[in-house]
Amino acid sequence: MSWSISWVDPDGVETLLTNPPYLKVLRDKRGISGPPFNPITQGIPLKPGSFLKSVDVDDNEMDLTLVVNGTNESDLWNRLSSLVNVFNPLRGDGILKVTPPHGMQRELVCRSISGFRVNESSIRFTSARVDLVFHANNPYWRSSQIYTQSASITGNPPQWFPIFPLRLGGDAVVSEFTINNTGHVETYPTWVIQGPGQNPKITNLTTGEFIGINPVFLLTLGSTDTLTIDTENRIVQDQSGAGYLDILDFGSSFFTLAPGSNTIRVEMANATTGSSINLSYRLLYLGVV
Repeated sequence: MSWSISWVDPDGVETLLTNPPYLKVLRDKRGISGPPFNPITQGIPLKPGSFLKSVDVDDNEMDLTLVVNGTNESDLWNRLSSLVNVFNPLRGDGILKVTPPHGMQRELVCRSISGFRVNESSIRFTSARVDLVFHANNPYWRSSQIYTQSASITGNPPQWFPIFPLRLGGDAVVSEFTINNTGHVETYPTWVIQGPGQNPKITNLTTGEFIGINPVFLLTLGSTDTLTIDTENRIVQDQSGAGYLDILDFGSSFFTLAPGSNTIRVEMANATTGSSINLSYRLLYLGVV
């Protein structure tokens, strides 16, 4: 199976970069296999070498060299002109989609920081070489698929489908279930809690982190109300857009799903058969391999 590489501009228009004879990738220079890593070290007094404190991940860059072909000289220049704005970095981030020979497509949110840089010395009668540099502030590649999981609460008797065990804590329905993050690194989930219920709390028992409403306050969700917790963008808001960051419980964090198995506990008081929680996330990878 051959490589497939395409660019989705900020308006959502997709351009296939591996579609000869008009666009053809010559070579992948850097960035497809993974982002740059840097050791964070601290010197050891009176001893050679250093102590490794952590490993930092820098912004990712990926370079592509393309050949743009036309049927004649006029057609070539028309094609070059049509592509200039497609790769204009002033328009914002786009998505680089890469499908390597193993067939699993992965995406990198980035922008063509170089713009549409034509190598003038390479221009021939019907072809020209273009050097593109894509810059990603978030260095990780993501799955093209958004993974979802849903669970509903029934209140008489209280159950949380489809996974047990289920426990009761005071008047709150409590359930635990498992999410398997098969990506290379931690990923940020988005939770959408559907009422009715009061003061929901979500805990990742694998990491010990949680997010919930401070018991001093009372957040009541009606049967048509939702509470969205976007951990990547650090947003907690209801269906009207009202924010609730100021009433989060002390110690709450916008926790991630660690690589591997994650045991999640969800608690919500006064839940009924109409109450539910919905989870969505993408898998994140170091590269496309």
